[in-house]
Amino acid sequence: MTTMLGLDTSGALCSVAIYRKSRIVEDTRLVERMHNTVVLEMIDGLLQRENVVKDQLDAVAFTCGPGSFTGVRISAAVAQGIAFANNALICPVASSMALAHAARERAVANSAKGVLTVIRSRKDSFYLAGFVLEEGELTRVIDDALFAGRDPPEGLDLCGWVVVGDEPPWRERVPDLRYDAEPKILASLVCELGIRQYQRGAGLDAAAGLPTYVVGDSPWRPMRG
Repeated sequence: MTTMLGLDTSGALCSVAIYRKSRIVEDTRLVERMHNTVVLEMIDGLLQRENVVKDQLDAVAFTCGPGSFTGVRISAAVAQGIAFANNALICPVASSMALAHAARERAVANSAKGVLTVIRSRKDSFYLAGFVLEEGELTRVIDDALFAGRDPPEGLDLCGWVVVGDEPPWRERVPDLRYDAEPKILASLVCELGIRQYQRGAGLDAAAGLPTYVVGDSPWRPMRG
């Protein structure tokens, strides 16, 4: 019997979930930038409610990014700490993949050529990734990449695609591009994707539970003088 903790703090929501006996329970709250003040309390509360102690955890799944610079690192640090302390494996889940699966659950992916996930980095900067349905499974066709500016990304044929996540400023300028704001990354979905990893033997040692770094993106700027 697998018991897994799932976490997402990569966006405005703080979401935790527990998978046990093929059942998932979840606690999700809109906290904006206050994840660090509530996530541990939410985890402890959910574990207590479900009569699960931390050393019963087989694995911890978390969204490894891309996403909020601080939020992704909170999730990674909490997941690593719990996994280290309780000899559990860790299952990093790409935020873009989780968001694409959320779109599929709403069936918006089924009628589109593809799903473009959009996750805000900073003002007018977005992480984009693309997925298509192949034989009933989501396949990544555009790797996570950072796009900046208010113009549509060059070289991407997005006609007939659906955008999910944060609305980019150029959405209206791409013909036949739909937008759905409803799909959200929830810890219950992170658990489901994490369980798939764990069951195929792809769980990692806690030390490997690191955030995803996208080429060209860093909030740090060199000091002047």
